[in-house]
This record gives sequence, C-alpha cells and structure tokens, in this order.
Amino acid sequence: MVKRGLYGQTVTVYHPVAVKKRVDRFVLHDVFCQLGSREVPDAAGAKHGAAMLLVVPERTRGAASAGGGEAAAGAKVDAADQAAGAAAEASGDLREMRYGVDYKLAAGDRVLLGEGADVTWDEWGRFVPAEVDGLGVITYVLPLYLRGGLHHVEAGAWWSAGGAGAGRLAR
Repeated sequence: MVKRGLYGQTVTVYHPVAVKKRVDRFVLHDVFCQLGSREVPDAAGAKHGAAMLLVVPERTRGAASAGGGEAAAGAKVDAADQAAGAAAEASGDLREMRYGVDYKLAAGDRVLLGEGADVTWDEWGRFVPAEVDGLGVITYVLPLYLRGGLHHVEAGAWWSAGGAGAGRLAR
C-alpha cells in the first residue's frame, strides 16, 4: 500500500496473553485510526455505542515476499526477515509491519492513539476506554488481500446498539 497523508498516525496495540499473564505492546507507525462514539436518543433514554477503525497497511522489505518460511498470514518470509521481526517485536517499535509476524491483532485487543506506555497484567482490567482517553477495543479483525497477497488489515469496533455493525456481516 502506498503511503499517503491518510496513513500518518501512530497507535499502540495492546494484546493480552492470558496464559503467560502479560500484555504485549506493539507500536504501529503510518496507520489510519479513527475512534468515535454514537448516541441515539429514544423514549427510554439514549443508546450508546462505540465505533473504531484501524487500517494497517502491509509493509515489508523487498526480500520479504521472496523467501523460505511461511508467516502466520500466509506471506513468505526468509530467515533474515524472521530475525528482523523478532527484533522489532522485542523493541515494540514496528516500521516494517507484517500481520502475524511483526504484530498481532485480535478481538479484545486495545488500541491507543499515539505511543503508549507498557501495561502490566495487573493493570489490564483497569485499562479500559471509560478510564483512558483515546483508547478503543477491537471487536473484529479483517485481513484484506489484493492479487493473492495481503494488502492491509482492518480492525475495529462497529456501532451495534441499533442492530447494525459487524454482526450483520454474518447474516
């Protein structure tokens, strides 16, 4: 995906690993992220809902598509790229972003606008949008492909108080 003005934001993705009682932190640069909310008044009061869209373009070095092993997202990755991915994951600072190799996204992950601090497992329960400005919770992850290769990943939360949103995709 070509970088344009739309993909100029930095976000921090927090991915809980319950088995190890830790929270992995991934800083993603040059992405698009929009957080919002919606309120619909009715006779019984107002219905509230959250909306969030995160678009992460797939970015690799030139050799990433011509190597040996298989990445989690189906892209071929050589040993040098795997080592680079491990180093990027260890530092938490990702300029080269390959879904399933350099970063993870899953329902329940939290996304913070900007570069955020580490969060411990003990802090995870209190790290919620009601308590932290600029924080959203992912409810769906959708990898999108173009010409047989991963093009970008969309993740977000859809307004659902009125029955619209990600749930309607399955119907």
